[in-house]
Amino acid sequence: MRIEKTSSSYGQSLVELLIGIAVVAIISGSVAGALFLSVRTNKQSATSEEASSLGQELFDHTKSLSEGSWNAVYSQPIKSSTSTYHLDATSTISIATGTDAILKGDITYTRWFSIENVYRDANGDIVESGGIEDTSTQKITVHVEWPFFGDIADVTMTQYLTRWSRNSVSVFTDWTGNSGVGGPITRPDENYYATSGEIDVSADGKIKLVE
Repeated sequence: MRIEKTSSSYGQSLVELLIGIAVVAIISGSVAGALFLSVRTNKQSATSEEASSLGQELFDHTKSLSEGSWNAVYSQPIKSSTSTYHLDATSTISIATGTDAILKGDITYTRWFSIENVYRDANGDIVESGGIEDTSTQKITVHVEWPFFGDIADVTMTQYLTRWSRNSVSVFTDWTGNSGVGGPITRPDENYYATSGEIDVSADGKIKLVE
């Protein structure tokens, strides 16, 4: 017996072939998309972690600077959320305007921070508007940006700096200076005092009741 294929059989085979190619293309595209998404997610996680570390590093160094000299932070001329500062370590660490660039691997991160005055209400709580300026607190917002798959990714963190000072103790052994000096006493070698009554301070290092 001889079997001959008709044109309709050839047409059906061609349709099946095209459907098969389309299915393979769809599956391949889905796999490729999933792989790209996985790579992008892993890359984003790694770069975000690096940026957060760089941001915290900048804040920690700024905090150390403020502890050594509060005025170095507080006296900056521009105080707003859009102010742009970075730390310059050319000779000694100081605050400079602008941003700095840091290369990590094949990625260049750009970081800076802004400085804002802080205001508090009658209860001592920080308020966005109104209130009284707290000259012992400054709002620091650190920004880190980097290129990411044709876009710009960023990390922002806000923390507060608070002025503090170490207590010091001075020992006075000489009370023969002038009276009428209300203070504050700024040097331990001063021998002044505010008032005296019924006491004798004529002898160095001694305070005696008047007989």
